[in-house]
Amino acid sequence: MTSQSPNEITVVQVCSSLSAGGLARIVLDLGGLPPERIRQSLIATVFPGIHWPQEAGGWADRIVIHRHGKFARYFELYKILRRVRPVIVHAHHEAYAPIIARLASVPVRIETIHSALHWLNLGHPLVRLLRRRSVTRHVAVSSGLRDELVGCGALRSDEVVAIPNGVPVGDMVPADRSLETPIIGTVSRLDPDKGLQALIRAFASIRNEWPQARLLLVGDGPGRHELEMLVEELGLGCCVEMPGYVNDPERWMRSFHIFVLPSLHEAFGLTLAQAMSLGVPVVSSDLPGPASICRGGIEGLLVPPGDAEAIATACRELLRDADLRNRLRRAARLRVEQYFSLERMREDYLALYTRLAAASPQNRATGQTS
Repeated sequence: MTSQSPNEITVVQVCSSLSAGGLARIVLDLGGLPPERIRQSLIATVFPGIHWPQEAGGWADRIVIHRHGKFARYFELYKILRRVRPVIVHAHHEAYAPIIARLASVPVRIETIHSALHWLNLGHPLVRLLRRRSVTRHVAVSSGLRDELVGCGALRSDEVVAIPNGVPVGDMVPADRSLETPIIGTVSRLDPDKGLQALIRAFASIRNEWPQARLLLVGDGPGRHELEMLVEELGLGCCVEMPGYVNDPERWMRSFHIFVLPSLHEAFGLTLAQAMSLGVPVVSSDLPGPASICRGGIEGLLVPPGDAEAIATACRELLRDADLRNRLRRAARLRVEQYFSLERMREDYLALYTRLAAASPQNRATGQTS
């Protein structure tokens, strides 16, 4: 790693791995920040995961710490940070990274919270206390998540900012697609928290009115076997497809007539925003994160989490009413363009990095700004 130029901010992104879908996508998208402004390295403290970049892309360096035992692992991270001397360490669900960064005298320590449920239980209680005291600024991936964290007393309002996740905005799907074979789908990790059992049960009800309908569950995860058993139990083997993990979820989404996000817990809903950007009508669980993206009755239909009949009712309403579908999908596309684009997310993080770097003790001591 070479030294930074005077107008360049060095940032080290740290995660335990890039196995989680939404988290991995955001970390990799941050690699696209302008290299003339930001010099970035990527560190995985445990293992790379399936999303580890195959090409260098925007990363000056990519490091996987191959060490057994926490002490050896984090001592290695400490040595790397002391050698690199970044201005900013940005941690993503890595319990110890902000603490190690503080010990290594990194001026700015940022932590992005991708899930309240996971973050509130990340590490031993003492580690959580030390981590909070080590973080310069917490970032919530949605305004709903920020409100949730402040409302439950986990963080003070001055400790956390909201930078909503962003998605690329591609071409919209055609508005006049045939509904002869309606396709209802989702892109999700196959995990109990994602509420996919309720979606399958809802689909069984929808089939009574649309017997040619198909359900696509795109993704993989530990709950796959249980979902397959439910599909067989309900006699849906002929019309439910589970293709597993795919590298091109947008191609599958473009075939959907309705996208459903049935999650029981969701801090943001990256695939929801992606479906909205494509103009696919959406049904989503009414949770703080998703509801901050998709307003009920304006950009999509919101339903109580885990309520199969409510999901079925919302899907029927969309399938029956072309005007409703078109009104919601146009509004959804506009909302993503205005507030949830990839470009907007990168701009917001760049502004945060620049502001915190300029205010860091290092820059105050030298009188420099970035």
